[in-house]
Amino acid sequence: MIPDGTMWAYLLVTWAGLVWLLQWGWPRLFTYRVRDGVEFVLFGRLRLWRIDVADVALVEAVPFRELVPLARPELLLAARLGNRIYAPRGVVIHRRKGLLRVVAVSPDDPDQFTGELRRLGAVVASR
Repeated sequence: MIPDGTMWAYLLVTWAGLVWLLQWGWPRLFTYRVRDGVEFVLFGRLRLWRIDVADVALVEAVPFRELVPLARPELLLAARLGNRIYAPRGVVIHRRKGLLRVVAVSPDDPDQFTGELRRLGAVVASR
């Protein structure tokens, strides 16, 4: 049996490792690409899902506080496909159709991400 003090040390190290993995490791494994839509990519190559730019009704860059579940009622049921625990800003994609109508993501550079979608013809909300 592990002594109490050692147990807390193991728990702390495990918790710190998990936080590090989710905040800095996960973005290296799971990321986004903008081509003719938004692609959700694993390991930089394996496309898991794609949102066609024609299916995008609105794109908005929002501060993190608006991504908290109860901050905005329309985001309560959003698919949160962020690749980190915390990002100062995220991007909310409103789709025209489909089961997941609202998708929240956390790209490295939200302004560049929304700019690329604007260049492809998506409507981007200005803030």
